[in-house]
Amino acid sequence: MTRNSKPETKSRLRQSPLPVIGAVVAIILVVFYGWSQRGWLENVADIESRDVDMQTHQLERGFEAELKDLFSAVGDYAIWSETAEFARGNRPDYFPKAVNAGSLVRLDVDTFLVLDRNLETRASYAIDPTAQEYEIPPDPELLAAIRQGATSGQLSGVGDGVRGIVQRARGPALFVVRPIFESSGAGQPQGWIAFARAFTPEVVVRMGRFSPWPVNGFAVASLDRAGLPEEVRDWVKHSPLTSNLHSNVGGRGHVNGYLLLRDLVGTPVWLVQIEIPRSAYAQATRTTLYQTILLGLLVSGFTIVAFLLVARSRRLNADRIALESRYRAIIEQAQDGMLVADARTGEIIDANPAVQQQLGFTLDELRGRSILSVLRGPNDSQDPVIATLARAEPSRGIELVQWLKDGRQIDVEVSCVPIESSDRRLVSYLMRDLSERKKAQTQLLANQQRLDKLANHDHLTGLPNRLFLQAYLPEALARCQENGHMLAVLFLDLDRFKHINDSRGHETGDKLLQEIAKRVRAAVRPSDIVVRMGGDEFVVILNKVNAPDEVAIAATRINEVLAAPVIIDSRPLVATVSIGVSLFPRDGATMGELLKHSDTAMYQAKDLGRNNFQIFSPQMDRTLKERVAIESSLRAGLKLNQFDVHYQPIIDIRSRRVAGLEALLRWKHPTQGFIPPERFIEVAEETGLIIPLGQFVLERIVRDISTWREQGAHLVPVSMNVSAVQLERTKLRELIQTAMAKHRIGPQLIALELTEGSLFETRTGEFREDALASLRDLGVKIAIDDFGTGYSSLSYLKRWRVDSLKIDRSFVRDIATDPSDHAIVSAIVAMARSLNIQVVAEGIETWQQLEILRNMGCSLAQGFLFAKPCPAADAFRYLRIEPLDLLESNWDNNQLAETG
Repeated sequence: MTRNSKPETKSRLRQSPLPVIGAVVAIILVVFYGWSQRGWLENVADIESRDVDMQTHQLERGFEAELKDLFSAVGDYAIWSETAEFARGNRPDYFPKAVNAGSLVRLDVDTFLVLDRNLETRASYAIDPTAQEYEIPPDPELLAAIRQGATSGQLSGVGDGVRGIVQRARGPALFVVRPIFESSGAGQPQGWIAFARAFTPEVVVRMGRFSPWPVNGFAVASLDRAGLPEEVRDWVKHSPLTSNLHSNVGGRGHVNGYLLLRDLVGTPVWLVQIEIPRSAYAQATRTTLYQTILLGLLVSGFTIVAFLLVARSRRLNADRIALESRYRAIIEQAQDGMLVADARTGEIIDANPAVQQQLGFTLDELRGRSILSVLRGPNDSQDPVIATLARAEPSRGIELVQWLKDGRQIDVEVSCVPIESSDRRLVSYLMRDLSERKKAQTQLLANQQRLDKLANHDHLTGLPNRLFLQAYLPEALARCQENGHMLAVLFLDLDRFKHINDSRGHETGDKLLQEIAKRVRAAVRPSDIVVRMGGDEFVVILNKVNAPDEVAIAATRINEVLAAPVIIDSRPLVATVSIGVSLFPRDGATMGELLKHSDTAMYQAKDLGRNNFQIFSPQMDRTLKERVAIESSLRAGLKLNQFDVHYQPIIDIRSRRVAGLEALLRWKHPTQGFIPPERFIEVAEETGLIIPLGQFVLERIVRDISTWREQGAHLVPVSMNVSAVQLERTKLRELIQTAMAKHRIGPQLIALELTEGSLFETRTGEFREDALASLRDLGVKIAIDDFGTGYSSLSYLKRWRVDSLKIDRSFVRDIATDPSDHAIVSAIVAMARSLNIQVVAEGIETWQQLEILRNMGCSLAQGFLFAKPCPAADAFRYLRIEPLDLLESNWDNNQLAETG
């Protein structure tokens, strides 16, 4: 048993070498860790020591900077004739007129001392932080320092001075004394001036302002209570006069530097400490630990890998056998065809049942055949097949042709993988039938083409869409640029399509768009492109234009074709278009420029009455930019409250009383000043901003009426202008009801002025009778503004049921000189009186006009003759019961004239 113990131990060591390797690794780690701690960490400690010395010297420089600052401050007063006079006893008001407590507080000085040439005290003050001075006896320590410097000759020159720390009864302080001289610096010292600054923690903080680390200060007298290390306290007690710097390692967390400050006689007064984190030491310690762990992991890993390699060699034969078994099972069960061939000769060695079924050969028939007998290249080539397969990536196959036993050919995807073998190199060929994939790809291509058409064509009209235009137009422009041809872009927008959609329904609107698309397509050449941009907008691209006249002819033809009625659901419908035209390269070189300019021209066509075409010109662009600028300013003005409402009185000519007020919108722009309504109302209506503007005017009117009522005014109806946009896009009746209810205003105090045009559909002239009836039922008064300039007729007046007509100022202006205007106004007044409708004459500026209208029987008048529009506060004076004297001879006494 004893003889066999050593062989058994050796056997166990051979089978389990890990304990031995582990012990060796442990020894290596211990040696490495000890070496690194002794070498590298000591170097880091030396670096930290030099760093703390540098930071401590920085504190010392901070202390010297404090003294230098105080020395400079004292010098501003020492070399000054005012101070010299005071030292000689000639300026009793020197303090506080020349020097005051406020200036000393700003210098952080708490003691101010002046001595004359005989060392007699001229001034001795203590200053508290609230800038209050107190006269105190001179501190003995300060006097001693001054006398010692004066008698030793240290305080005799202009630049001389004594500075340092002095122990006072009130505590240590920074102290500076300098001799007093005239402002010129000539002559002998006239005395001495001294400043003292209490040595406080704030001073310590300023000393360390250039250091990123925490700085603390301790009074030497209280070091025993400060919790400092014994080593530091011993150093303070026994340090020689030349030793003022010290460092101390405060554990692994930080290292401390100390600056010992002494007074003028060398007695330690204050200890300043700076704490510097030992980040470098901590990093070095961590790095050493990490390196040790990493080395241990590496050695352990190498040991485990070696052990696994030994174990792997034992399993190699068993794995090879298992691999061959699995490979055989894969071949037998695989759905794709698999052939195994010699890599050098291409001779087939093995085949799975799937490839036998594909090719129609048995295994015996395949063995011995060349791989080239069943696989060919796309062009029936043979030689490159094996080389091509050898170059292909194992994970990606190549497409080849497979020859079957019956002579048919099918497309297959072939990939090859080398097989490890001890006697020769083999290659496994995996073949997948692509017939079904080919069919799927063909179907996918057809589907993709159909989707492309859907993506690039409008589903409603079948025309190309915006996406198609974005791809087509840049290419067309490039061709025109290359060939020197012109190209035209026509931007079409249906007139009043929204009204048709709203009144006849979306189905009718869709049918109309389909018919419009057919007509436009038929009106242009086959080479031209018609695009539906979306909604009621179309774009026509005229290719190869030789002259601008061709574009005008094409646009005219489109207008004429579309002017013919469209029969939809047995009902005729007229749809016209406004067309804007831009030409390449004259009006733009890019798609964006051409579309923008044609769109600008289209809006010009709409402004000129619709159902026409306009060719772009630079003036249109400037007009559009001005309109855009006005729109932007309008939006900003609404947000910034730049609008106000002014009121102009309407006078009853017979009773001479104010019968009403007209509310007029005013815009005071911060840079452009007053902007007249004719510049922005049209833009506001086109952009829809007239809606918030109208709401603003309505709210202001009912608010002002409520204010006048509280002031005891005689209230009269206030009229406001209402546009067609407000009738179409807002629930005007509900808005007025809400505003009146909010301020408890009766409907009889609100009048609405509507132009004749706002009561008619702009294109068809259809009367908006429903809108007018709704407003009448509310109880508010209705006035027709600018009467006589639009659809005036007796038949309409009978249906309108209005309260008053306002004769347009264009007829009143020349009523005294133009017989036509006189006849028109006379007819309007007579007609209105017969229908029991009041008449308001606008724009009256002369007595002659007023007298003519009075004789005609006109009941109400408005104009600058009576008053100009004014703010609500000024309009209050119009609201009174007393009648006005409207005789020209008494006009000077008319209060309305004063406000007008």
